Amino acid sequence: MLDGYSRYLLSWELMTDMSKISVELFIQRTLDCYPEVKPMVIHDNGSQFVSHDFKQILFMNNCRDIPTRLKHPETNGKVERFVGLIRNEALRPKSPSYFAEAERVIRDYVYDYIFYILIRLRISF
Repeated sequence: MLDGYSRYLLSWELMTDMSKISVELFIQRTLDCYPEVKPMVIHDNGSQFVSHDFKQILFMNNCRDIPTRLKHPETNGKVERFVGLIRNEALRPKSPSYFAEAERVIRDYVYDYIFYILIRLRISF
């Protein structure tokens, strides 16, 4: 989950699937880490995001639900760009062979990314 203004990565998880329950648990864990925030959740129209349970989680946490237009990934561009960066700059060059190794590669990339964002934010103030 990415903050749209600062591009700070709030939370991430490498999932073996994008099932409804996996996404709902991820969203709930992320929202639990930031109880004072009432975010807008921008997402594509995948089945896991249009379920009643997902909408219920957003409603219970005072989140605004913002689905993107069909076949229009640019609306969710910041997250799409970040996923592309992870693929192109971390996963493809390192070619992890198993799940734990892929998770480590992503964790290292995310650590460097967050450090870069924090430095950039500090300089801009």
